[in-house]
Amino acid sequence: AVYPLAVVARKREPTPASRVALDFARTRTLSQTALATPGPWILLPDAARAALERLRRSGLPLGACASPALGVKTGADDVLLGTRCEERGTTVLVRFGEREVELERDMIRPALRGRDVSRFAARTARVVFWPYDSDGALKRDLPPLAARYARTLRARLTARADYRGDPYWTLFRVRPSLGRWRVVWADIARAPTAVALDELARDAVPLNSCSVAVPARQTVLAVAGMLNSTWARVFLRAGADEARGGYRRYNARTTATLPIPAVGPPRAALAAVSRRAHHHRDVTQPELDGAAADALDLPAAARATLRALADDLGDETIDGIAVKKIRMTFAEQGDVLAWFDKATGA
Repeated sequence: AVYPLAVVARKREPTPASRVALDFARTRTLSQTALATPGPWILLPDAARAALERLRRSGLPLGACASPALGVKTGADDVLLGTRCEERGTTVLVRFGEREVELERDMIRPALRGRDVSRFAARTARVVFWPYDSDGALKRDLPPLAARYARTLRARLTARADYRGDPYWTLFRVRPSLGRWRVVWADIARAPTAVALDELARDAVPLNSCSVAVPARQTVLAVAGMLNSTWARVFLRAGADEARGGYRRYNARTTATLPIPAVGPPRAALAAVSRRAHHHRDVTQPELDGAAADALDLPAAARATLRALADDLGDETIDGIAVKKIRMTFAEQGDVLAWFDKATGA
């Protein structure tokens, strides 16, 4: 994949009035001094940059509330990530690739990939082999069925790049995914979408393609609300690394800067709307955006500028095909995803 970027430069001393053109027609420009700051270049006109800066200063950065981190890494998805086939009392039949394996029920957990996360919702169609106790401690001995399966995988599991000599059935980066309260979002996506995982799927294990943060419940709900807001889509997209097809990398570096309302009534109000969005079908995008902006005390002028910028981002092109933004409620989005899973057998 190639990401072309044309830069036209002139070697001369800039002045305070020097402007950088963002297109060859020079219809969109920004002050050159705006680029003399740490961090990535935000190539947007001055008014949009000012609104983004106002948004940034309106709350605490997510990184000050929690530590975003990637989810669990198996190092061997083909043999440790599977599909539940049949319940058999205290055991369950799981398909790993082309192989069906009977395991003790407590040796698997629902697995969550980045593609399974949507706004205030999570699909857990897959399961992961989970050799850990309820407190997150790695099992030193496995029950009979799991031990039999693990023995057949020994060569495969000890060859993993991250294997360091623990029991060979160990997984990696487990600790950040075991918090009591977790907000999860896809690491690679066209727009940030998040879910407070413990509201809907408490036993689920977020995998490598997800990022997780582990603060308190009210904070988790507020963070999920912010990440699903239009303001987060605009703010994070401006600084996220680009991938092909309109996708971005919403990694720890990028998301750690997202503003979160201060502790107290503002954060509680946004958390209440977020809780409704997780459990009911009556929260719309404008209501969520309004709650997030109110919690951050975002001025009307900044809201208008950011809304216009969001509208500019509404139409995307994927592999040459123009895609028009469709407005849906969060519940309707979940219905569409469920229908697609059923239709495709995913």
